Amino acid sequence: MKLLVLCDSAGNIQSVAVPNPELPGKLQLEVEGGPTARELEVDEREIGREDLLGQKGAKAQGRALQKLRELM
Repeated sequence: MKLLVLCDSAGNIQSVAVPNPELPGKLQLEVEGGPTARELEVDEREIGREDLLGQKGAKAQGRALQKLRELM
């Protein structure tokens, strides 16, 4: 699964987006003021989409974000 991760200048995750793979073309992202954007490819068996988006609760989302931090 492809993820777009926005981090602040200290490298802390501020936002995670899961782009729709069915949308044609490329996605352009502009960030002002120092934050960075990273594009990551992750295995959905390691980080579930529902966990990452908080659909399974705050604890599951926290574990998913921790795994994402470790990958970065």
